[in-house]
Amino acid sequence: MRADRRPSVTWSVLLWLLVPLSLVVLAFLGEAWVSARRATDRLYDQMLVASAISISEAVDRTYGDLVEDEIIALLRNTTQERIFYRIIGPSRSYLTGYEDLRPPGDETALEPGVPRISDMTYRGQRLRAVSLRFFGSDALMPDWITVHVGMTRNERDAATLASVTSSALRLGVLLAGAGVLAFFAVRRGLRSLLQFRDQLDVRSATDLSPIQAALPSDLRSIGEALNTLVARLRQAMEHEREFIDNASHQLRSPLTSLQLRAQLLQRELPDGPLRDRISALVDDTRASARLADQLLVYSRNEAGLRGAETTRFDLAALVRQMVPELLLMSERQGCDIGFSLQPEPTFIQGVELLCREIVMNLVDNAMRHGGDGTVVDVAVAQTGSQVILTVTDDGPGVPPDEREKIFGRFQRGASAGAGGSGLGLAIVRQIVDRLGAMVDLESRPEAETTRFRVIFKADLRDAKKDHNDGGGNEVSDFSDGSA
Repeated sequence: MRADRRPSVTWSVLLWLLVPLSLVVLAFLGEAWVSARRATDRLYDQMLVASAISISEAVDRTYGDLVEDEIIALLRNTTQERIFYRIIGPSRSYLTGYEDLRPPGDETALEPGVPRISDMTYRGQRLRAVSLRFFGSDALMPDWITVHVGMTRNERDAATLASVTSSALRLGVLLAGAGVLAFFAVRRGLRSLLQFRDQLDVRSATDLSPIQAALPSDLRSIGEALNTLVARLRQAMEHEREFIDNASHQLRSPLTSLQLRAQLLQRELPDGPLRDRISALVDDTRASARLADQLLVYSRNEAGLRGAETTRFDLAALVRQMVPELLLMSERQGCDIGFSLQPEPTFIQGVELLCREIVMNLVDNAMRHGGDGTVVDVAVAQTGSQVILTVTDDGPGVPPDEREKIFGRFQRGASAGAGGSGLGLAIVRQIVDRLGAMVDLESRPEAETTRFRVIFKADLRDAKKDHNDGGGNEVSDFSDGSA
């Protein structure tokens, strides 16, 4: 399944909020640029028109002679811009200034006393130009005079940029502040949903009780739908468990009866082919009864061990109690079994019945996998804060590519012996996970033997009051207890 690359809810909300807001900010910046451009043009155009009027008055006073240097110096002192001018006298004759300064438009179409402003490029510079036509009232020059004045745009462009930059900074701070506030607002709004997620994270796989969470009204339907799904799943699992329980109970009674009848018949028959066949029938019925028991255990584990409360008990003492049963099992399988049990108590928190299943299934797996003559060793020892149950056999081993697979339901190794159901190790893994323990496996060719270890957390509380006769100070070492 491909990974979901969609953004989180937080980033989705931020994108939907900030992208339109950014577009609005850009629109405001565009409007600010136009407004600033108009304001600075209006201001500098008034200065430009005033310059043209001053030059026209100077021309009038000087009776058509050159413009006084004081006037030009005064104009240039009022601004850092460069000023260019050209004066046209009667009959469109050039009088003074920059002769090649020719603003766009027809000079003869100018209305008297009305300035015409335009943009132009002069000597590689962008200029703002004004053209003004007036009538020279001086007696020596009683005719129309045209004044052209051009001013560079550096100051007005800088003023426009400064105004827009100031607006951009304010809008940028506003946009960033809105983003930060939106982020924290969304996170705060999602806090209840995150708490809902945390409740799901800490739940075990078997906890199918309704989820209690204070969700907002618009998210409450999600919690209700999930609780409905959990209820349906719990009901389906209950039906499945009940079916397997009933089937297992119904199977065990006739199988037990069949096994007893076969054993009685086996005892009455003399040695021979028929007795051997009856013996095979006894083994098959015993294996079928064991399979029914394993199905029942597995079903109850899948149901979440409801009603099975953990208690504090001595794991080594539990294995001591199982010694006669395990010796009988080794006798039937034709194997040797030994026990190395720590004399001091090895207390853990768990369910005794389920820990018996762990031991029984690991030993049964070792004997079936190893075959006739296999030597099995069962050990319990405490190391620091851990209690370790170890089951070792000298069988053919488990290939590396099968070590994880054999813990699955109805999975058996390629070299497994006959008669197994493929549920034993699955039950071990299931119970270990339920009890919060760990199981690992070492086998050939890395190790000389096949070794299963189940690691429990030791209960380190004072054990004196809980110490019983079975967990006393005597040394228990049942080695090579062959059948």
